[in-house]
Amino acid sequence: RGWNPPPRKKQMDGAGHVKKAKEKAAKAESALKKFSFFSNSQTKYEDAAEAFGDAGKLYLMGKAFPQAADVYEKSADYYLKAKSEFDAATARVKAAEAAQKMGSADRCAYNYKQAIHLYVAPSACYASFAMCFFFLLVFFRFDSSKLLQRYAGLGKSAMAAGAAKKCAELLESENEPTAQAQAIEIYKEAIDLYDAENRPQAANSAREKVATLSAAIGSYEEASAAFEDLGKQALQTNLGKFNAKKWFTNSVLCALARDDSVKARNKLLEFGSLDYSFDASTRDHQLCTALVEAVDNHDPDAIAQAAADYDKVKKLDPWMTKVLLAIKATIHEDELQGGAAPPDDDDAEDLPDLT
Repeated sequence: RGWNPPPRKKQMDGAGHVKKAKEKAAKAESALKKFSFFSNSQTKYEDAAEAFGDAGKLYLMGKAFPQAADVYEKSADYYLKAKSEFDAATARVKAAEAAQKMGSADRCAYNYKQAIHLYVAPSACYASFAMCFFFLLVFFRFDSSKLLQRYAGLGKSAMAAGAAKKCAELLESENEPTAQAQAIEIYKEAIDLYDAENRPQAANSAREKVATLSAAIGSYEEASAAFEDLGKQALQTNLGKFNAKKWFTNSVLCALARDDSVKARNKLLEFGSLDYSFDASTRDHQLCTALVEAVDNHDPDAIAQAAADYDKVKKLDPWMTKVLLAIKATIHEDELQGGAAPPDDDDAEDLPDLT
């Protein structure tokens, strides 16, 4: 006798998942209307939030992204009513991911921002427990430093930083000045959160984004400060110190792009004293020195020559070319106050001849 394997279950198609999702959403709505002497409103909200979350998963499987975003947002709202900030934040992240798949950048960014604030807000019950435990430790003269670190982590800073990073990347991808300015502010939030979690590498990655995006939209003063911060952070580790010279060079270039040769000259002296590898014999230092002198002398030809000399040894990248063009523009357009506007992307991509 032959053995016949049991028939495989037929896999549900997209329409089937959407149908199931509607049933789950209806279950969530009915949970909100349910009344019982044996359960409180918090339990009712938790049940509804969980059912809306299940509906969201099914809508995603059915590729019904707008509906998925809707129910995940409802899930977050009811988790918040149930005083579960962490679950509400997680639901907001899911809503953001669904909104991104449906192509709604604004809705996606909004949900990520909501998630960030929820993640960094400690849950009321956890906070109360931690504070009570802390006072017990103090009373019995135990070391409370570890508890304080634990208490600081109740806000789930790492998850908030991850949400901030995703939100900032989304805004950055729009390649539009207003969105990029918003991305800079969110990257700054990510820096603070990563610093709180003692993740210097992730924090410096966000700092680099702040610096490069600030320069891209013409905020050269902010870009210069961010690059300076990156350089000083790099000097704190044996591996990172090799990158310090690059960040210090970028900081000086941004100061010049803002038409502030005095600050550029002072920073050049300061950075040279901080980083022994950034001295007058290096190509980067020579470039900065030549550019400072060219700006002081209002000599655009000297800027072009300095760039050409540097390019013979180190190939100019698109970012540096854009900043060099902005430095040159400060001489040609004296009527611009506070530095030159950033050149067009097409100019930087083609790596034009600065001469």
